[in-house]
Amino acid sequence: MKPRLALLMLACWLASAQAAPGSAVQVVSLQADPCDPAQGTPLLLDTIINGTLTGREALYRRAPCGGLFAPVADLAALRVAVFQRPTVLLDGQRYLRLDDIAGLSYRIDEEQARLVLEGEPQVFVPTVIDLDGLPPPPPLPAATGALFNYGVFAFGGFDGGLPS
Repeated sequence: MKPRLALLMLACWLASAQAAPGSAVQVVSLQADPCDPAQGTPLLLDTIINGTLTGREALYRRAPCGGLFAPVADLAALRVAVFQRPTVLLDGQRYLRLDDIAGLSYRIDEEQARLVLEGEPQVFVPTVIDLDGLPPPPPLPAATGALFNYGVFAFGGFDGGLPS
């Protein structure tokens, strides 16, 4: 018998022995989660958001179940709101499943190695410009220059005399 299987059987026997009479014992499966991104395929892709090429490459993970996981740091740099969302830790980096973000759709362009994201406004962190706390800018210095105001008034005739 393999040591791992023997250890599992021992754990189940101990759990059933310590359980109260009539209670159910939960057996934990050792099979891998089909949506575990650690078992998935890494993809190095350029990112396009709402039709704009960002110029940022990121290492995404396609899970065996078909979901796509993106690094939280890269999503935050792209201004995608990642607050209060469940993440998974892979190789020391936090990943977020893109299917969990409401209002965000994606597709992978495999020919050009690009991830195309389409998001509604609520998906992104809003841009806020607050000028209340800033002092007004100093006035610009006056430019040097001159003004010449002229006017000409002429009165006369062709014969050199004054009109009568």
